[in-house]
Parts: sequence; C-alpha cells; structure tokens
Amino acid sequence: MQAAVKVLTPQEERIIKGQLTEELTTEEGRNQRKRVNKLLANFRSRPPRVNIERALLFTESFKETESMPMVLRWAKAMENILNKIKFVEDKAMVVNHMGFVSPCYALMHSYNCYIYGRIKEMYPFYLGNVTEKKLDQIWTEPIYINFRLAVNNFHFPSCTDCKFLDGCSYVDNNDGDCWGNSPSCAECLWSRQLVLCP
Repeated sequence: MQAAVKVLTPQEERIIKGQLTEELTTEEGRNQRKRVNKLLANFRSRPPRVNIERALLFTESFKETESMPMVLRWAKAMENILNKIKFVEDKAMVVNHMGFVSPCYALMHSYNCYIYGRIKEMYPFYLGNVTEKKLDQIWTEPIYINFRLAVNNFHFPSCTDCKFLDGCSYVDNNDGDCWGNSPSCAECLWSRQLVLCP
C-alpha cells in the first residue's frame, strides 16, 4: 500500500518556504500586494467576533476532511456552513449577544464581501431587541412581515447582470436597491439561489 501524498496549495507552499510572510511584511511585498495588505489591515483593526454555530459547523467539517488538501477542506467547510444555517424561509431568526434580532446571519453584523471582485459593504439589519419586546411581537411587526414577503417573493433586482451596474451606487452596500428595498438582498447568495437550505 502506498502512503498518501500530501498535496499543498500554492499558499501553503509559500508559507512553508517563508515566501508568504516576506510578501506581506517587506516594503516590496506590500507594494505588490496592496489589496491583500489593505484587507489584512482592516481585519487586524477590528475586534475578533465568533459566530458559535458557524464555528461548530466549520469544525465538524474539518474533522471529516482531515485527509484532504487544505483548499478542499475550506471549500467543504463553507459548503457545510451554507447548507446547514437557517434562513427566512425556515421561519428562523438570529439573536445576537446584545439581544438584537436579525432575519438571517448575513444581516447580523457589518462586514465586507466581494462579488465578482467588487467590494460590497454589508450593514446589519435589526428588527427589534429581545430585551424590549418578545420574539412573537418582533416577528409580527409590519416591517418584519414586509421583509419576509419580499424575500419569499424574491422582490429584489438582479444587480450582478444589470446593464447599469458600472457606476451604480446601490451596489456599494446592502442599505437599499433601485426597487426601494431596504435592506437589499439582491446579491445575497441564498436569495439568488446559489446557496440552498437543506
């Protein structure tokens, strides 16, 4: 029986050779990788946050994929997370550590995402706070009913293939869209059916 051959990603190979550290810490490396260094600086300047459910799903996947190359382990972990987290259609909501209620994980906190290389700033969308109202009261608020209706009817524009995409300020963040939705789920992976719930 042959021993398993460990396949490394290009990033793993550069880490082992010490190249990645050099690329990100030397002046020459920083000039070549301005976008990466800007992202790292932004990442380092924010306090760390952990979503316990995502962490558990990530760990669950990593335990099952120990023999795979790292790039596949990450992909499988993301697939596991995206297939198991709950969304609006499952009658789910998310409550953060301060009691704020969001309709889904994607709208629970601020972060940046990238859509075909274009940066999009994501803002949280809170529908109430469990320290002030009961969950059933928040669930039946008109703003929440209207949001669920928009999501279930997929009442959002298709921004990624819109002919006016270049120069459109609506795609810079999820605050609103040209159809009057606020927030907009137009480029959400789940709402565009690129990610499906179990």
